Amino acid sequence: MPRRNYSNEDVTLILEQVLLHQCACPSQLCRMVLGLRELLQYERDCMDRSSTDVQVHQTIAQAAGQCLEIMETCLGQVLELEGWDPATLKMPAALQEHQLRLVSNDDTKGEH
Repeated sequence: MPRRNYSNEDVTLILEQVLLHQCACPSQLCRMVLGLRELLQYERDCMDRSSTDVQVHQTIAQAAGQCLEIMETCLGQVLELEGWDPATLKMPAALQEHQLRLVSNDDTKGEH
């Protein structure tokens, strides 16, 4: 899957699917991407409001931007490895079934 820019809506779509199917690793990546975007926007907004700490906000924004790029690339790689549809960002049926089996196995273990 070529690197692409995921919109917040894209990341939320992925997150909704992985939460529904209890697939924790992509969920953590999606939350990280959204959190880094929020931090980056916060720092950019602070730079616009105050000139006293511009260097501090620039430093944080630069680091957040670098982290965001790394995590977005990682998300793309994970989606590719798991076989997600790159056009629709739909979780593959095999992964959905695998997650359901895991949940079912956990449920039956508690019945002993």
